[in-house]
Amino acid sequence: MPTVTVPLFCADRLGETTEDKHIKAERAKSGSRVVENVVAVGVDGSEQARVAVLEAAEQAQRMGAKLRVICAVPEYSGSLAWVPAPLDREALFRDIRIQLDAGLAWLKSHFPKLPAETQLLDGSPVEVLVEVSRSVELVVLGTRGRGGFAGMLLGSTSDGVLHHAKGPVLVVPDREDPRLADRANFGPMLGAA
Repeated sequence: MPTVTVPLFCADRLGETTEDKHIKAERAKSGSRVVENVVAVGVDGSEQARVAVLEAAEQAQRMGAKLRVICAVPEYSGSLAWVPAPLDREALFRDIRIQLDAGLAWLKSHFPKLPAETQLLDGSPVEVLVEVSRSVELVVLGTRGRGGFAGMLLGSTSDGVLHHAKGPVLVVPDREDPRLADRANFGPMLGAA
């Protein structure tokens, strides 16, 4: 079951009506911070991230929001086993962009009317998603639960974002979803061998 965590200081966002959003938009014109009608989802190429994307799309559709699929690429530190060496950052970003576009095409096949976009950002996934949480309605993340007691443990990104988020965060546990079966038909996938 997905779980939402809402920092106390932004609990007023819960149950917000369309009229409330219009009032906030008017306040924004006068210089106040505004929250975009966007559901953002962090992806890393894992199957769990694809499950989170589907849940984020459902939430965005329900909320009448745009979906923003975000992939943050940290600086290479030598500890990233999936990054080929020697690292050509521009080539890496080109490859990831192709894979994000293929993933967006797959998502649009299941949610054809949902406005959606991708963002490929340079930086720590935790830092990027915490910053994003300041200005969107909801951040959605997958988790790498492994069943039993270990299943209660979050991945480091989910854990880091939850502890520092500036807005609501929904964490989606790994689960089966029949829509995942056709993802490979739309092109290369992040994290695929």
